Amino acid sequence: WLYRARRFPFEWTREHRLFPHAAYDTTPWYHEGTWYFFSTIPERGPARCVTHLFWADSLTGVWRLHPKSPVGGHGEGRGAGPIFREDGRVIRPTQCGHPRYGYS
Repeated sequence: WLYRARRFPFEWTREHRLFPHAAYDTTPWYHEGTWYFFSTIPERGPARCVTHLFWADSLTGVWRLHPKSPVGGHGEGRGAGPIFREDGRVIRPTQCGHPRYGYS
């Protein structure tokens, strides 16, 4: 959900449902006019998960599965913080849950 502050930081209202899927560790990224979501989607329970990449023309637009999706195998590539730039490179921190959650 996208929330709007009515009286920051105490009062918030739901503004728009951004993403219609059950997902967690979603990392938004805006790049050259396109929005991206890296989202961990549970498959057969939260212990098995795959990170998918979605894109939209606007934050409140229609989200589509990116052709390069999935971007991580089971337990791999789960988001671990915001995307950032370093030395001209784009870095997406990830965590590995294999062989168990929080392994590396």
